[in-house]
Amino acid sequence: MKIIRIDKDRMKILLTREERLRYEIEETASRGDPETRRALRRLLEEAGRQSGFDSRSDRFSVSLFESTAGGCELFVLRLPEEKTGAEALLRLPDARALFRLCRQLACLPVCPAGDLFVCEGVWYLLLIGPCPPAALEFGVPQSAERTVLLREYATPVLRGDAVVRLASQTDPPDRQTPAG
Repeated sequence: MKIIRIDKDRMKILLTREERLRYEIEETASRGDPETRRALRRLLEEAGRQSGFDSRSDRFSVSLFESTAGGCELFVLRLPEEKTGAEALLRLPDARALFRLCRQLACLPVCPAGDLFVCEGVWYLLLIGPCPPAALEFGVPQSAERTVLLREYATPVLRGDAVVRLASQTDPPDRQTPAG
């Protein structure tokens, strides 16, 4: 087993075919059933002992990539503890919904701050503060894991004042998605 510690919350684990069999890591490692969770927990504990990575958390995102020799690479990301009401991530179906949502939020007594991201041609609005129930008419709530991944890998479009800035704009004429 080779462990590459990227930072305090991320590491890469390389397993040979034999190690993969010993830890019972299958290509379906992301399915989350109890047997898979136990196998991944054993692996993370061992990797933690060897590298100093804190594996005591209950919240990890694990991506598995198979190698041609039968081994695999596992990318491990420790997720932050969920904070109730601290922030909400919404996936918006198109730019019109994004603009309408921002105009509605800007009319609230306390307008939430927000970050706007684009990932694979889809708009995501991260609201800092509790998500008003009416916002769910415009977008689909996303998981805390998705929030972490977007912050890490998505392209930020606007930071902090996205809601206020977009509320003052007019709807885009025909542009429905960031790629469109």
